Amino acid sequence: MPPDGGERRAVPTDVASAAATLALANRLAGERRLADALDAYDRFIAFDPRFAPAHCNRGLVLERLGRLAEAQASLTTALELSPDSAEAHSNLGNVLRGLGRPAEALASYDRALALKPGLVQALNDRGNALFDLDRLEAAAASYDRAIALAPAFANAYRNRGAALYRMARQAEAIASYEAALALEPQLAPARYELALALLRQGDFERGWRLHEARKAAKPGDYAWLGRARDLPDGQDFRVAEVLVVSEQGFGDTIHFARYVPPLAARCRGVTLCVQAELTRLLAANLPGVRVVDRVDAVPGTCCAMMSLPLALGLGSDPHIAGDGYLAADAGLARAWEARLAPVRRPRVGLAWAGSRRHVLDRQRSIELADLAPLLAADFGWVSLQAEMRAGEAERAAAAGMPSLGPELTDFAETAALIDRLDLVVTVDTSVAHLAGALGKPVWILLPFSPDWRWGLGGIRTPWYASARLFRQPAPGDWATVLAEVGAALTERFA
Repeated sequence: MPPDGGERRAVPTDVASAAATLALANRLAGERRLADALDAYDRFIAFDPRFAPAHCNRGLVLERLGRLAEAQASLTTALELSPDSAEAHSNLGNVLRGLGRPAEALASYDRALALKPGLVQALNDRGNALFDLDRLEAAAASYDRAIALAPAFANAYRNRGAALYRMARQAEAIASYEAALALEPQLAPARYELALALLRQGDFERGWRLHEARKAAKPGDYAWLGRARDLPDGQDFRVAEVLVVSEQGFGDTIHFARYVPPLAARCRGVTLCVQAELTRLLAANLPGVRVVDRVDAVPGTCCAMMSLPLALGLGSDPHIAGDGYLAADAGLARAWEARLAPVRRPRVGLAWAGSRRHVLDRQRSIELADLAPLLAADFGWVSLQAEMRAGEAERAAAAGMPSLGPELTDFAETAALIDRLDLVVTVDTSVAHLAGALGKPVWILLPFSPDWRWGLGGIRTPWYASARLFRQPAPGDWATVLAEVGAALTERFA
């Protein structure tokens, strides 16, 4: 629709009409009528191409439209016209961060703050760029500066909590999230991230309830809910047909599959919608449950998969079916036995990296080159990587480890291969959950600040009785972890 519901207007021809056009553009931007606002800014700029604030505001609109390269160009023009605009430098920082260029974003925020030290939003956003760069202490300090200037800035407390959480400063992180929520009780990202912190310390009663905030924090991921009633809302499902939909990654689906049988025992029928790569494995292991990889319509009763502990009332003790709740297909396992080279050495499966798309991939994955000392040990190493990164297939082959990725077409195949191994050594990825769910001995290599389900201490986890945890003693210290794994391998198979 054209601005104000009228005809799309022409380029202004005098100062008065230009001022009206700029005022209209600013109003439309404030109302988030972004396409109309962009048109108005373009018409104003056609009249006065040297007015820097119009280029700056146009850049903001383009950023909100997701047109980041164009936003960068518009903000660059604004700065060419007005190099001392702190707001334009700060806005350019946001665009550069959105483009995945946090170091350049940080430089933009620093220029903005040099011009206007009290620019609170720039201090907060500067903290976000430092967070992206894993400079967590500096990020927390930047958030602290923002909070000192604006004590009611809820989002700065929330971001500070995220930095503290990543530093494994658990109590401080929880306090920071709670401060954010005291200021803004419905701040969904803070509620969700507080839930993860509470779950990591084993406070499941509060954690599962707050975990529901993920649906508001990431609404695009839960659009499938539509108008359906989600089970944690209190709907009685004892006689219902229930749709359960998986969330997040493969590992999360495997981990929460343990809750599907108790649900099926309480209702008339369950349809489980999961990733296509998991349908064959889960269908074989969940008798009486219809397992699909897509649904055409959402029924009136449904449940996001990670809401099952709350729906089932397992708040205080969700550690059910901790081992062996999945089994590999015997025929597939025999086929893998025939394919694997016969060895007298123990067969050890290895997964060293997860998906690059994971937000914490830098923390959880290990470079294959760094595993060279481990691979030198005399074991029958078997790669469990479904996908290899550049150069890894050649490096694996040089270490005598076959690359079986093309044959691992789904998790039923991976489960069957794991069934033929003596041990699995893996970073925190889906392989860890699959091996644990199969009851296979699995050693899980964890970053200093791990995912919520592994807690912050100890070598055992109640989620999988067959698992042993190896933890980084300091951020990024995989060398110590790998040395401990090497010693443990020697001891286990002596």
